Amino acid sequence: MARVVVPAHTVRVRALIGPVFAKPAVVPACDPLVDATRYWKVPGSLAKVTGEFKAHPESGLPQVGGGTMFHHGAVTMMFITETSNNAKQMLDLSLADVGRGTVGVRADGLVIPPGSVCSSAGVARSG
Repeated sequence: MARVVVPAHTVRVRALIGPVFAKPAVVPACDPLVDATRYWKVPGSLAKVTGEFKAHPESGLPQVGGGTMFHHGAVTMMFITETSNNAKQMLDLSLADVGRGTVGVRADGLVIPPGSVCSSAGVARSG
């Protein structure tokens, strides 16, 4: 989470209200799964703030996958990395307009440690 690059004038807040901010957009079905969450408010339009996050993905981690989803006036960006010990790391950013020219951001740093058991299509498998 310390590597998330936030736009200028970003203010960290304790929580944000609304369905977009209630949970991460993507949650791997793995046990154990580590999830660290942070919230910010950023002045600007949703398009501008989304563009700033896209232009500055998490620093120092090689990206091996990811994507962007647009749904119901919100944007979710996922950046996926893999460390040298094969732990999968994901950064899930959910952005939505919260009024008065401000965008709310929920960031979830998700880590699937080596040895985690993950399920896919109802079949258990090793992470």
